[in-house]
Amino acid sequence: MTAQTPKLLLPAVIILFTLAACGEENTPEMSNANTDLNGNNDEVIVTNNNAKPTFANGSVAEATLLNEDEEEIGDVLFFNEGEYVIVEAHIDGIEPGFHGFHLHDEPVCEHDDDTPFSSAAGHYNPEDEDHGNHAGDMPPLYANEDGTAYMAVQLDTFTPEQLLEDGVAVMVHEDPDNLGHIPDRYESTEAQTSGPDDETLDTGDAGARIACGVVTESP
Repeated sequence: MTAQTPKLLLPAVIILFTLAACGEENTPEMSNANTDLNGNNDEVIVTNNNAKPTFANGSVAEATLLNEDEEEIGDVLFFNEGEYVIVEAHIDGIEPGFHGFHLHDEPVCEHDDDTPFSSAAGHYNPEDEDHGNHAGDMPPLYANEDGTAYMAVQLDTFTPEQLLEDGVAVMVHEDPDNLGHIPDRYESTEAQTSGPDDETLDTGDAGARIACGVVTESP
């Protein structure tokens, strides 16, 4: 004789299969959308764990970065976020480590034989402050071992509209930037007293200019 499933067990088996099917259909998909850290309406959308965030309101201004050989190595985007500006940089092709990262006073990225991108002039500094307090001073940029760099930073020292009106360029430097922080216990052969000398107060000793991009209005 062939064994048969007891009739009393059949309803239980049917119920279990029904619950399993419903669970598969109703399982919600995981969402990676997040609002910004301040709880504002501008969402930060992450499509996967390795993706860079994209600000949903769209950039107002941007700059394409070129190296000394006029090769495109990245871009910098400027977003409005209430009373702040978000600066987002994507770069590939620079030496690992920290690099000075500034806005410069002229929207021209040309250079002579001695000074790369000299046409961009000095730091964007409408308030005539020492380095570390220039409106165009931004946190140093860090490049990974593979030469890639990504940074998003919130600032209140300028707006994208001001940059477009005044005309500026984004600059990446060869060396780290000390932001003019030279305590008085340090001495310089050029300074009359201890502390930072004129070059530090102008540039933060960030060294040669290795990449430049003119800030333009985003399409």
